Parts: sequence; C-alpha cells; structure tokens
Amino acid sequence: MQRAAARGITPKTLTMTLADYGDENWDLAMRGLETTTLDPYTAGWKLRVTPVLGHIPVTSITNGITDRALHS
Repeated sequence: MQRAAARGITPKTLTMTLADYGDENWDLAMRGLETTTLDPYTAGWKLRVTPVLGHIPVTSITNGITDRALHS
C-alpha cells in the first residue's frame, strides 16, 4: 500500500476494478468528444470491455491481458 501511495495511487484506486473505475471516470474520459461518438464508445465499453476486463483490478491490467482480450 505504501509503494502504491508513493506512486500516487490512492487506496481506493488500488483495489478498484476496471468497471468501477470506468463508471467513476466516464465523464472525464469522454470530455471533449463529439456527441455523435459518445453512443458508440458507450456501447463498446458496456458490450466489449466491461464483460471481458471489468472484473480485473485497474493496477493488475497489463499489456498481455489487454492483448489476450483483443484476440479472444
């Protein structure tokens, strides 16, 4: 926990799943996008990303996990 804090990661974020993190930060991530792109991005998040990677803690997501998710 202390090492994560030294890297600037809060305890809440350290244990948060990707789905929870996305729900909490969705508005921030989508700011500045055209309104026509929000619906496809939201659908992709809910139908593709969350079912495959949503249960994994944010700090545990690696390039390998992401690659496997894309190719499966």
